[in-house]
Amino acid sequence: MGNIAAIGRLETVKIINFCGIKDIFAVDNETQAASIIDSLAKRNFAVILVEEYILQKIPNIVLKYKNKRTPSITSLPSSSKYSTDIKKSILYSSIKKIVGADIHI
Repeated sequence: MGNIAAIGRLETVKIINFCGIKDIFAVDNETQAASIIDSLAKRNFAVILVEEYILQKIPNIVLKYKNKRTPSITSLPSSSKYSTDIKKSILYSSIKKIVGADIHI
């Protein structure tokens, strides 16, 4: 199984680090995030968690990897200050890619 990484603002990735994910990347903008995602994909990371606030700014990167088996790019909720209410479909499609089946909640 591949590694899991998290990308987001420092306060977000610190929390993820406390949850046991060691590959965390604090970024200041979407350009940095896009570059890190491409790098992690080349290193065969299975799952890349990206803070919602940043993810909404890089739809081209999401589309680039959407139909590939890995990495699965999944949204991390932003704090209420940055919350964008990104569509559930991104999360559902990521889960489907990882699990291999539709999950209806």
